Amino acid sequence: MIQSAREDNERAAHSVSVLYLDELAGRREQVVENNLQNKIRDLRVAVSLMTEEDLSDMEHLQAYQARMKSLYTLDKFAFVDEDGIIYTSLGTQTNIDEYDIDYRGLEEPEISIFNLNTREKKVVIAVPVDLQF
Repeated sequence: MIQSAREDNERAAHSVSVLYLDELAGRREQVVENNLQNKIRDLRVAVSLMTEEDLSDMEHLQAYQARMKSLYTLDKFAFVDEDGIIYTSLGTQTNIDEYDIDYRGLEEPEISIFNLNTREKKVVIAVPVDLQF
């Protein structure tokens, strides 16, 4: 009888532990989802802050991008044109094929991981915008 009670207690403790871990994982997932949605909102706000002067030439565009990187604490704030050229605050890049985004068919925000198989992983949030460089 004591053995049975002990086993029942162990099963109950295990069930509570599993339930707790499931709840914790669910909350963590919700926190991550909320953070990503907030970042998407921030990106949309950042784009809405862009002026015609910011688009007037590459120097102004890069200055705008540097301000947005600083304001929103981003590693990179870039635009990709229809040819896959990446425009950053430091210049242009042509390594679009290293990013797992559909830059030609992007119609809604898309989240991916850059450098997935390395220690230098980065979350990439791509948001469609209609700009003319």
